[in-house]
Amino acid sequence: LFRWAKHDLDGHIFVDGFFPNSPDPNIQMFVQRYRSQFQKEPSLFAFQAYDAATMVMETIRQGAQSGQGVWDQLV
Repeated sequence: LFRWAKHDLDGHIFVDGFFPNSPDPNIQMFVQRYRSQFQKEPSLFAFQAYDAATMVMETIRQGAQSGQGVWDQLV
């Protein structure tokens, strides 16, 4: 995919795997909070939902004031 559409993919975000043992502090914070709240390990889908919500919240912090504003910043 990347080889064929490289120029069309600039600026896009892709979700890869989720590694709960990653040393990334943001992932560790998510895993700790998830375990504390739900008493189980987070799934890939739980992390993807968290990541998506984080992206939306960041657009709001950057000034998006409507659904369209969030959309415009995400795409």
